[in-house]
Amino acid sequence: YSRFLVTFASAPASLQGIEALQSLAQLPERLVVCQEAAYLHCANGILESKVAAALLGKAGKSVTTRNWATVLKLEALCNAGPA
Repeated sequence: YSRFLVTFASAPASLQGIEALQSLAQLPERLVVCQEAAYLHCANGILESKVAAALLGKAGKSVTTRNWATVLKLEALCNAGPA
């Protein structure tokens, strides 16, 4: 899970800017941009990924990026209901 990032945006137009990062992806890394989120698999690790660096840096200012483990924890919290 630590090598899989998900990028969320409150405005779909923000994800369109992420599409431009495709040129930074190097195999076996893969970036897929959908309507509601962008998904990045950093096969060689997040620290080695130019796309991850861009998402976590200046290019990612209008979006939020989390690793898959964090997304699953947030989902569990939402499904747990009130404490």
